Formats: sequence, C-alpha cells, structure tokens
Amino acid sequence: MKKKAFTLVELIIVVTILAILATISFSSFGGYAGEARDSLRISDLKSISKAFEIGIASGNKLPNPDNIISREKIDSIPELFWNKGDFGENSYLEVKRLSNLPVDPSDKNKKYKYFLSEDKKYYYLETDLENGKKFTLTNYQKTNQQPQLHARNNPPRLTGFTGDGIIYSEIKFLVTAQVQDDDGDAVSISSTNLPSGLQINGLNISGSFPHTGTYNFDLVLNDGNGGTETKNISIMVTQLPKSQVCLDNLHMGNSHSPLNSRVSFNSTTGVPDPNGTLSFFVKNYKNYKMSEIIFLINEGISNNKYTPLYAIQSGKTYTCNFDNSDFW
Repeated sequence: MKKKAFTLVELIIVVTILAILATISFSSFGGYAGEARDSLRISDLKSISKAFEIGIASGNKLPNPDNIISREKIDSIPELFWNKGDFGENSYLEVKRLSNLPVDPSDKNKKYKYFLSEDKKYYYLETDLENGKKFTLTNYQKTNQQPQLHARNNPPRLTGFTGDGIIYSEIKFLVTAQVQDDDGDAVSISSTNLPSGLQINGLNISGSFPHTGTYNFDLVLNDGNGGTETKNISIMVTQLPKSQVCLDNLHMGNSHSPLNSRVSFNSTTGVPDPNGTLSFFVKNYKNYKMSEIIFLINEGISNNKYTPLYAIQSGKTYTCNFDNSDFW
C-alpha cells in the first residue's frame, strides 16, 4: 500500500497560512499591549496628580522636579515660566503618598515629565502615548483665574464716587472713583481734559477750584485687557460760605482776621452755611479739605475751645469765634 504525503506546494501553502495567522495574532496582541501601557501611563499620572492635590489641601508645597531645567515654557500655557524635569526619586520621596515610584511601562528607566511653575503653585505632568500624542494633567486651568483665560473680556464700569459730597471753591477736595469689573481685572482711571488744579492718583481725584461753577471732563476707565469705558463727569462747585457779619477791621487779640479767611457755620448743624450763626477765622484755609475744617471746628466747639469775641444782636446772634495764635 502506498502512503499519502504532502506535496511541496501543499507544504508551502500551509506554512504561508500559519505565518499569516501568526502575524495577525502578534499584531492584535501588540495593539492590546500598547493600549494597556497607555492605560497604565494615564493611571500613573492621575495617581501623582491626586498625591499632589492631597498635599496642597494639607498646606504642603509641591515637590521640586528631578533634573531641573529652569525657566522653560509650555506651549499651551505661555504666560508662565516653569522648572522642567522628571518625577523621579527625589520628587517621589518628597510626596510620601505613593507606594512606589511610577515609571513608564515600556522602559523602567524612563520617568514621567514634571513641570513646576516658578511660583511653585502649579504642576504640569506629561507622558507620551503609543500613538505619538501626549497625555497631560495640570492644576493651572482649575485654579488660576487670570484675565487671559476669559473667553470674553467685560469692560469696567463706574458706579459712583465716595468722599467729599459738596465741593467748595478755594477749598481742597478728594473723591474716590468706585469701579467694578466682572472679570476681576485691576482698573485704572485717567483723563485727557482734567480741569486745571486737579490731579489723579490711583482711583483718587483731588485738588481745588478757584471759582464757583460747573466743570466737566472725561474720565476713562481701563482694565488693562482691552476693556474701557469713558464717562463725562460734571462737578458743581459751591461758593465758599464766608462770613458777612464780622468786620474786616475787627481786632482778634493782637492781630486782624482777614475777612476772606472767615468761614461761616450753622451753630445747630455745625456745617458751612453762608447765613450761619458762627464765623471762624481759619488760618491757611486753602491748605485743608472742608471735611478737615468741619471736624476741627466742631471738636473745638465741643471742648469749649473757642470764645465769642464779637456779637451782633439782630434777631439772632452772630459770633466770631477763633483761636488767635493757631487755629489748628
């Protein structure tokens, strides 16, 4: 009896089929292995990130990277400088919240990239995936609220002024602009047509007007990120309430009190009043704000510091009260 055997052609076909099947199996296994390595890389970075977050919440500082290169830039966060390095042995020992040092699964000598911002507030972790892309984790986007991260910048707004409510001619005043910016930007103010005698310092507007009347100027608010608002400001200046009762040649001790330096006050309310019942000689009155003058005069009245030296009876009493040597 003849024994059947494979021909050479049949053997070649079988070997070829087996080789194809082996290649397919190996490719499939390689793909699954690559996905598994990527999963491990992502898991490692999340573990490091979680350890960082726990440390931050506990009041601890972020660890320094190993093999530091200073003042590096990250393309996606160009506004900061970073210390670039690895999450290596020293970083791992500083954290103290990981059971072992995570390393790249394809090479145990390859550490994960770790960036620390120069102010040591933010971390940035990075690893390379099998498909050539990168996987990153950072706390910068979650915690930083810098203006450049806003999708839309809102312009600043002027909500009013605080300070001197009434502005008198010849008397210094100070008001502060109340501004609001929904993005939290720092707002500055300026003007190109500020009246003579006024100045801007920060959000304060101060100075004095020599005459009564209405003064107008444009106030520009700027948030430094392209947001601006211009408001036309109108200031009404009231006549300084000078005494019409005390005479110019009235002797006050050994000196004369100039008529134009006497400010008239209402004895009941203690505020300036052109028809007031009290008239005070205010030495160098142009050097002070009215709020300062009012405070010191009322303080002097309460302490019986001022003694009436002259009075006229004509339905009500007008008195010229002052401290001759030095009003203040």
